[in-house]
Amino acid sequence: MTITAEGSAGSEAERTTIDVRSEVVPAEVAGALALEDATSAVVVRRRLTTDEHGTPVEFRASYMQHDFAQGTALAEAEPVTGSWNDALASASGKALRKAQRQVSARHPTDSEAAMLGLRPTACVLVRVETTQDQAGHPLDHTVTVWPAESTRLDLGGE
Repeated sequence: MTITAEGSAGSEAERTTIDVRSEVVPAEVAGALALEDATSAVVVRRRLTTDEHGTPVEFRASYMQHDFAQGTALAEAEPVTGSWNDALASASGKALRKAQRQVSARHPTDSEAAMLGLRPTACVLVRVETTQDQAGHPLDHTVTVWPAESTRLDLGGE
């Protein structure tokens, strides 16, 4: 699988399993979403995508403030129409800033290893991105994980 530097902009694939629930916010997500109450509930949208053979190729978890996501398509366990950024913009009714993205490599967490069918000693590529509205208010914090041995990062170029 190849990932462009900008990230995938397409709609959610047919081979994606989606789970959406309300949970207590993890500490690192509370900071990214600028939440003052570390015990706040957030909407977590988890997506596991498989290839045509059923092999897991991507695990993505998107965290959104409960008041923002609740009652929108973002809080439903159905694929969104169009790109994720379009869905965020539609739900917020606001224009978005370019997402802040970071890509790193590390070993998977226990849950990531289980979801992607990896050994705990395997390497994964991780993209963390926070999307804000034009006023700088965080709307979404997404962590995407790919098996490193089967993923190529295309940084573009001239």
